[in-house]
Amino acid sequence: MRRSPSDRPNETRKVSGEKARSLIEAQLADHGSGIIATLSRYRLRDALTVWHETIRSVEEFINIPLFGMEDRRSVDQLCSVPLDDGFLSMPGPACSAVKKILSQHFEPSVVERYLRTVFQTAAVAKAFKVHGLADFGPGIALDTVGAAVGYFQSRRRHLVS
Repeated sequence: MRRSPSDRPNETRKVSGEKARSLIEAQLADHGSGIIATLSRYRLRDALTVWHETIRSVEEFINIPLFGMEDRRSVDQLCSVPLDDGFLSMPGPACSAVKKILSQHFEPSVVERYLRTVFQTAAVAKAFKVHGLADFGPGIALDTVGAAVGYFQSRRRHLVS
C-alpha cells in the first residue's frame, strides 16, 4: 500500500492558495473545538472569575518588582528568593522573607495575593522539573522569583489572550 505525503507526519509539503486556506481553517477549528471542549467542563461565571484573578495576580507578580517598589535593595531581595521545596513548605523562611519585604510597601491583600502566586509558581516549577520540562527559552527559568517574573513577562500576552 502506498502512503500519501499527508500520511507521513515528519515530512513537509508545500501548500498554497485554497489548500493552504482550508488547512489553516481546519486546524483553527480543531484548536477552537479543543478549547471549547475543555472550557465547557467549567461553570462560566466561576471560570471567568478565576481566570480574571489569575491574570490580576500574574500582572502584580510582574509589576511589583519591575515598577512597584523604589527600594532597589528590597527588589533585589525579592527577586533572589528561590522557588524550591523550601518555599513550598509554607510557612517557611522564604515565605516569611517575601512577606516581610512586601509588607513594607503594600497592603495585606496584595501581599497575600503575591504570596499565593509565588507559592503556585514554585509548585508549577517543581512539576515542570519532575516531568523534565526545564527549558523555557534563552535565559528563562523558574528557579527564583526574579526568573519567574521573566517567565511570566515572556508569556504575558498568551495569558491575556
